Amino acid sequence: MISLQFAIPPAVGLLAIVWLILPFVVSYWVYTDAKKRGNNNAALWAIGVGVLTITTFFGGILALVVYIWSRN
Repeated sequence: MISLQFAIPPAVGLLAIVWLILPFVVSYWVYTDAKKRGNNNAALWAIGVGVLTITTFFGGILALVVYIWSRN
């Protein structure tokens, strides 16, 4: 039996779920937006943003900002 002192608080569990789902949502949005705008590198942008969001959250935010800035 696991004692209660080692239980994971609900806020930490929710944060972990968001941390796992957010990269997929952001990369899907980048991919669909790039395809809609006719970008031939849509998959590369989506993979780059997704991988950077999984590994370093702020790197993913930076990649997303660079994508939004360069999509015009």
